[in-house]
Amino acid sequence: MSLKINRADLSGHIWTFSSIAAANILPSALIFVCTRLAGVWQVGVLSYAISLAQLLQTVLLYGMRPFIATDINLEYSFSEYMWIRVCGMILSGAFLFFFLMFAGFDTTKVLVIIWYYFYKASEAVSDTFEGSFQRRKRMDAAGMLRFFVNIAAITAFTAIMLYTNDMVLAVAVMLPASALTIAVFVWRIRNFSERFELSVSAKKLKRLLTACFPLFASNFLMFYLLDAQKYAIDKAMSPEALAHYTILVLPSYFVNLMSTSIFLGPELPKLSNYRLLKQFNLLIRRVKIQYLFIVCISVAVIILGCFWGISLLSFIYGVDLSGYRVHFIVLLLGGVFGAVNSVTGHLLVVFRRQKLYLAGYITIAAISLVGIPFFISSWGLMGACISKLVLNAILMAMFIAFFLVSYRRDKRAASES
Repeated sequence: MSLKINRADLSGHIWTFSSIAAANILPSALIFVCTRLAGVWQVGVLSYAISLAQLLQTVLLYGMRPFIATDINLEYSFSEYMWIRVCGMILSGAFLFFFLMFAGFDTTKVLVIIWYYFYKASEAVSDTFEGSFQRRKRMDAAGMLRFFVNIAAITAFTAIMLYTNDMVLAVAVMLPASALTIAVFVWRIRNFSERFELSVSAKKLKRLLTACFPLFASNFLMFYLLDAQKYAIDKAMSPEALAHYTILVLPSYFVNLMSTSIFLGPELPKLSNYRLLKQFNLLIRRVKIQYLFIVCISVAVIILGCFWGISLLSFIYGVDLSGYRVHFIVLLLGGVFGAVNSVTGHLLVVFRRQKLYLAGYITIAAISLVGIPFFISSWGLMGACISKLVLNAILMAMFIAFFLVSYRRDKRAASES
C-alpha cells in the first residue's frame, strides 16, 4: 500500500492543522488582547481562568476524542457519546460552583472563570460532533467546525474589548458566539450529521464510561501538569511573574501543534485500521514518519527561538523579556518532549492500552507534587521551566517503553494466530 496522501486526506490535514492552530492561538490571542488593552493584572486573572477551565474541560471531554476517532466500527452511537458529555457538564459545573464558594476570589475573577468555563462547555459539544465526523472519514468537516468556533470566540472577545474594555463582558460574549457557530455549521451539513436521541442503552453507557475512564483520568492529570507550574507560581510568586511565564511558555506548544495536526487528523483512524487488519509494518512506518516530522520541526523551532524568540515575544506582548532567554529555550525543549508524549500517548489508545496511558500520568503527577514546589522555591521562574522539561522527559521515556512493549506483544500475537 502507498503512503501517499490523497486529496481527501490532504484536505483533512489542512483543516486539522488550521483547527488546532486556532485552538492553540485562542488563549494566546486572548492574553495578547488583554495585555494590550487591560494590563498585566488582568492578564493574571484571565490566565488563571483559562488554566482552571482547561482542567475542568477534562471532565467535560472525558478523554473520549481519540476513542471516538478510533471507533471505526461504530461500536457506540453519537447519542451515547453526547450523553457522556452532558454528564460531564453537570459534574464539572457542580465542582466549579463549590470551588468558587470557598476560593475567596473577587467578583471579577469569579465571573471571568464562570463565563470562560461556559465557553469550554460549548467546545465539548463541538468536540462530540467533530469526533463523529472524524470516525466517518470527514476530518475536513471536523477541522472546519473547530476552526470556526475558535475564530468566532476570538473575534467576539476582541471586538468587545476594543469597544468596552470590559473583560468580563468580553469573555461572556464568547459563549453565544460559539453556540451560534456550532448550530449554523451542523444545520448546514445536517444530512451528514448523526442525530442525537434521548433514548440510549444504560448498559452501553456504563461500558463506555468504563472503557474511557483511564483516558479521562489521564487527561485530567495531563491538563493539570500542563499548568501545574502556573498554579505553583500563582501561590509563590507575583502576578507579574505568572504573566511572564504565561507568555514564555506559549511558543513551546508550537511543536505539539505541528505534530498533532498531522497525527490527529486522518492518521489516527488509519493506524487503528492497520492494527485491526494486523498490518503492523505499515503502522510502524507511519509512526516513524511522525517522529521524524517532530524532530525536523523541533530543530527548526529551537534554532529560530534562540535567535529571535525573545525579541519577537517582547514586541508582540509589549513586555520586556530580555532576561528570560535561557528560560525560553528550556521551555522549548520541554515542548519537544511534550509533542512526543502526545503522539505516543495516542498510540497507546490505538493499541487500547488506556491503563498504561494512565499509569504514566499518575507517576508524573506524583513526582510533580514534590518536584515543582522544590524547583520553584530553589530557582524561582527558572525552576518552573526546568521542572516542565524534567517531567516531560520522564513521561516520554515511560510512554515510549509502553508503546514498544504493546507493539511487540500485538505483533507477536498476530504472528502466532
